Amino acid sequence: MKKLLNRVVNWKNGWAGKLAVRTEAVVLRLARPLQNQNGATIVEILGYALIAVLAIVVVWGLIKGWLPTFWQSITGRLDNLS
Repeated sequence: MKKLLNRVVNWKNGWAGKLAVRTEAVVLRLARPLQNQNGATIVEILGYALIAVLAIVVVWGLIKGWLPTFWQSITGRLDNLS
């Protein structure tokens, strides 16, 4: 009986190990298209692009003068709510 139990336990452990390896391989295969050659993911690239666009809009708004008036209109509306 002990031999049978050991076989079942070994089979289960082997099966769980194979499942873990296969799951890891599938996850890596799915993540590979989301990386460029240097290893940066699309999410990182889009995040940095969004930060750059935000910085450009803030600088442009300060130069053109519409950002301070926009900010005052927002804070004025918030003051009216209280």
